[in-house]
Amino acid sequence: MGQIGYSSGFGFQSTYGTWHSNFEVYLPWPDGGFAQFWHDGVKWNGPVVIAGRPLTSVAAYQSRFKSKGGSHGNFELAAVTAAGDIEIWWRDSKSLKWTFGTDLSRPRSDRGHAVERFRGIAFGRHHILDEDTPEPDYILASSYGGEGLRIYQRNSTTTHQWDNGDKLLQLRPNETGINVYGGDPVTGDYDGLGWALGTVGDTRNDFDEAGNAQAVLAACKVDGSLTVRQTTPSYFVGGGGQAGATAGSTMRVWEREDVIGNGVRGRPAVIQSDRNYRRGFFIFAPAKHGNYELVAPLAAGGFAYYVRNNNTGLTWNYQGAVGTEVYDEVALLQDNGERVGDRTGALHVFAWQRGAKWFHEFIQYDWDGGMRWVGPTTVGQRVIPRPAPERWDITCARYGRQFNKPRYVYAVGGVRNGQPWTLSTAQVISMILNGTHEFRTVAPDGSTAAVRVGDWHNRTDPAAVPFNPNARTGYRGLYLTTAADNKLQNNLLHLPACP
Repeated sequence: MGQIGYSSGFGFQSTYGTWHSNFEVYLPWPDGGFAQFWHDGVKWNGPVVIAGRPLTSVAAYQSRFKSKGGSHGNFELAAVTAAGDIEIWWRDSKSLKWTFGTDLSRPRSDRGHAVERFRGIAFGRHHILDEDTPEPDYILASSYGGEGLRIYQRNSTTTHQWDNGDKLLQLRPNETGINVYGGDPVTGDYDGLGWALGTVGDTRNDFDEAGNAQAVLAACKVDGSLTVRQTTPSYFVGGGGQAGATAGSTMRVWEREDVIGNGVRGRPAVIQSDRNYRRGFFIFAPAKHGNYELVAPLAAGGFAYYVRNNNTGLTWNYQGAVGTEVYDEVALLQDNGERVGDRTGALHVFAWQRGAKWFHEFIQYDWDGGMRWVGPTTVGQRVIPRPAPERWDITCARYGRQFNKPRYVYAVGGVRNGQPWTLSTAQVISMILNGTHEFRTVAPDGSTAAVRVGDWHNRTDPAAVPFNPNARTGYRGLYLTTAADNKLQNNLLHLPACP
């Protein structure tokens, strides 16, 4: 079964793959544009980079719109540019090519306050309809200057155009009263948003893709608070219902914003899962709606995990922190394929740091022994900068000789921080090859030369290679030498003997 509340982050589960359950992850690419990673049920693949302007955040999902000749729904992607605008992209399900759709930039203002910029968008469905009906899409974006939340909505049935975004998280009743989102404009400074749909409040539908749904909006605010706002459950208005409504229309109103946690940052994600869903045998048994699952990056590192049982209590419960690294955004999905054979599909959290060419995957399995987090697994290219190697000066050497072979160096030494030291050549070779240390010879006259590792088997001048019969197996054939200079071919052989 799996999730019903569609993820609003940068990762989702698509209908591609052997089990029609590939994982798709999209990241802003540091070199510009965005990159696709996908898991085909066996391994992670990618990245495939789609060139474009520099981006700071993306959100994506699979719609029901199909290109002519395509067998899957198109992919839809919204991105925040480095300049703070919003771009819309879509992928043709036949050619699999990404196309730039439109730019939702808003007019700039220079009237003495902050120029408006967007960040932390959430992107997803407006409501759930039957399989043959296209659905409107939503973008929810936060802006600077304390202006609060702004909604863009696309008309997916007639014009297929985006509106002007002047809604500030409220939709006024139209003439028929359909899809009414009431309430006051939402102000404040938001860092990132997560958007999901659920079936809570519908007494008829458990997890069927039919009817209308409750919208849930999770937000990380710049003051570090984690908030949740949702719509009232949908209901059908009969004759004499709410003003402006006609019989059979659906009414939904935004409820207050509740603070459920603190110490968060960046962009959260929320879905409705099938956990705590148990269908009754009686055909008219009350509908069960599983859990809301919510994750949010923590300023102290890792991410916070919250659960709300939608059948009893209806309260958000903190389940603890997961991971240790600092992330800027998280995405969340429930595996509809249930490929691990646990009681319900595993939860997958994708955690990302801005500017990275990689992300972490965490998995929570629902086993008989309880819930268990596994990970993180690094997906993509992660280069961890290494500290600069320490420089050690070699001022003496210990020499050996075997039969008629040339004299060789089996240990070197010097003084560091006022203390004498001695290391075998094998130890020095290991430190150089691992990049942790660099060594230089220092002759009595003060001249220096960089020490490097030579290879007996690839030597170019056999007479210049010191023989070392004591080299351990791992470094057999390797020796210490110095680059040729205008003084000595191997300065190590001319250093004073160590005491």
